[in-house]
Amino acid sequence: MIREVILGAGAIYLAVLFLQLVQRPSTALGAIIAGSVLGLATGLYWYDNEHHIHKWERFALWVAVLLFLIYGIFTYPGVL
Repeated sequence: MIREVILGAGAIYLAVLFLQLVQRPSTALGAIIAGSVLGLATGLYWYDNEHHIHKWERFALWVAVLLFLIYGIFTYPGVL
């Protein structure tokens, strides 16, 4: 059941990204990158190897943490 919910949520987000792409063509690069990452992440849940999925989830979590840290470092002195 969880896989179907994740697939449905991914489809809804992809539809929103597509609408944003149609309404604002200037956001094409961001919408394509976000859609690709979202499609890949949603597709991983249909993969049967639980250990492989867990490894990629940990990787994605640490990437998000490091990007947040980099954002904070650049925001504090006023660079961003």
